[in-house]
Amino acid sequence: MYSEFSIEIPGNFVYHKSLIGKHPLYLNEATLKNHCFSIPGTNMDASCEIGLYAMVDVPAYEEENHMLSKGNYINRLDFELREYTNHIGEKEFYTKRWKDVDSEYKHDKHIGRQLYNKSYFKNQLSKKILSTPNELEKAKSIYSFIKNHYSWNGEYRIFNDTNVKGAFEKKSGSIAEINLSLINALQAADLDAKIVLHSTRENGLPTKAYPVITDFNYLLVLVTIGDEKIILDASEKFAPFGILPFRTLNKEVRVMDYKKGSYWLPIKPYAKNVDYINAQITFNEDESITGNINEVHTGYKAISSRKSNYNKSNNDLILAKENNQTDLEVTEYSSENENDLATPYKEKYNVVFDPEITGTNIYINPFIFQNSVLENPFQKEKRQYPIDFGYPSTNTYLLKIDLNNQYQVEQLPTSKSIKLPEGIGSCTVAYSETNGSINVRFNYKLNKYSFNTDYYETLKEFFSKVIAFQTKETIVIKKI
Repeated sequence: MYSEFSIEIPGNFVYHKSLIGKHPLYLNEATLKNHCFSIPGTNMDASCEIGLYAMVDVPAYEEENHMLSKGNYINRLDFELREYTNHIGEKEFYTKRWKDVDSEYKHDKHIGRQLYNKSYFKNQLSKKILSTPNELEKAKSIYSFIKNHYSWNGEYRIFNDTNVKGAFEKKSGSIAEINLSLINALQAADLDAKIVLHSTRENGLPTKAYPVITDFNYLLVLVTIGDEKIILDASEKFAPFGILPFRTLNKEVRVMDYKKGSYWLPIKPYAKNVDYINAQITFNEDESITGNINEVHTGYKAISSRKSNYNKSNNDLILAKENNQTDLEVTEYSSENENDLATPYKEKYNVVFDPEITGTNIYINPFIFQNSVLENPFQKEKRQYPIDFGYPSTNTYLLKIDLNNQYQVEQLPTSKSIKLPEGIGSCTVAYSETNGSINVRFNYKLNKYSFNTDYYETLKEFFSKVIAFQTKETIVIKKI
């Protein structure tokens, strides 16, 4: 398959050209053609740049699991107008330097001028918040105040129709209005807060060689407390202070420092994202099983669980737990810390179920209460694009089976483990029998969250083993 693209650009237009994607150019030719362009009624006679570009056997784009925007990888040529010369020789520069952008947006009515509302927001903050001596606690209180005041209307509106006072009075606003309100409120409390330009995961990575403002579609907040720089987004109701929404986990941001000049700052996702399950079950005389389950979720795992369970009745939450497994009855469900976002989200419930019985043997699935890391996201033979999970994660699963002095072990799976190189990740499962009880401990960690395609086979094998640990083993017991 041969794909060709040709251009003729009059010499009074000068473009930046960028090759996106990793597929090589088969042809890359540029020549000059004299007297190719003229404007009737003028003496303007311009030369043209003649370009010929081609690629051979460009692979088709196919969506893959755990990747950033397809716009980062689809093979193409991007053209950004750098300068234009009119018929009387006047030049206009379109591609600016960052210091030019800083100056322009400092006075832009939709961005910079929306920061002139500190007095208004100071009147909205309580005296208790304003008088808080600890800067970190003060910033947390202001973040909670703005986040709880607003409902996000689903729009970003980063460069147009922004009115923070109007949005505050309506209690509804765009991403830009909510986070510009947060900056105003932080600055009103004498905290160092700045505008942050950003591009979401779905929108793609912004160009770094020179400013392309249309690459950005999102506005965040940077608050500096001592030596710590904290990026905030007050639009996500379930996100604690310092944890950004998943949609924003996209490598880097541009901090608009109007005094010292803007700069790039890497995004560091929250590190402690844990699903913890502790299940204790007991065999009864009638061969039924009863037990209690405790789940604890932190970081992005807590955000996901809180969001999923929000405004659901206890009956709906019980049905959701039961739907994960057939023939499982869930009772006495309760949760803790639904609204205290700074603490782990906890769920507790009791279970009753009957095991699988064949002859004299009773079969137990040791991972009957497990609800994460159950599918291998990497099924294809090869991977075209880099892998990005967004954040590191941990899953710990503990199961204790009390045999109640009425049963004995016939078959217990062997303990197993697998490790990724350089401490990137690991998975272990350990089985033991002590004092009339069976104990199962499963621990999964993925400490790194972004990988190039060279890691694909390693990750594919790792996840295959992780899934096998949880789905290929059975505990067999029999009545004494």
